[in-house]
Amino acid sequence: MKRLERPLAKLRKVQLYGDSKLTYLLTVNYSAGFGSYSGPITNLVEVKNGRLRWVASIEAKTRRTGKISLMESLKTTWKLVDASDGKGKQILFAQCRPDWSSVKDDPDFTTTYARFYFDGTQWLTKERTVKGISEFDQGFPRRKYFP
Repeated sequence: MKRLERPLAKLRKVQLYGDSKLTYLLTVNYSAGFGSYSGPITNLVEVKNGRLRWVASIEAKTRRTGKISLMESLKTTWKLVDASDGKGKQILFAQCRPDWSSVKDDPDFTTTYARFYFDGTQWLTKERTVKGISEFDQGFPRRKYFP
């Protein structure tokens, strides 16, 4: 059993693999009513051997593994898109964050564009980070920005 931190949650089902297998999108609303870094967070959940399992991905370059966790806020957005081979779905994810690597009073910003995709065995992630600030209240970024 998983106890959720907030009472505002939604559950919906999707088919990510191009077959009848279901994945559940569990969205918990962490909105604070202000600020550009708070909002609902969606995690992917699947049933395997009668148990719930969080869907994780491996970052293609670093081989870091982590649970797929998708926020929706002013500076973070995501959406499901058709996979390039026409079978199943991919996830496009973009986030803008301050870059604290060079300590300053006023940090520069970077925007990371990520693509989550299933390679037939596991979920992988490719990322591309560029300098600059982005806010996504005017719509989703163009697909050409995603690796």
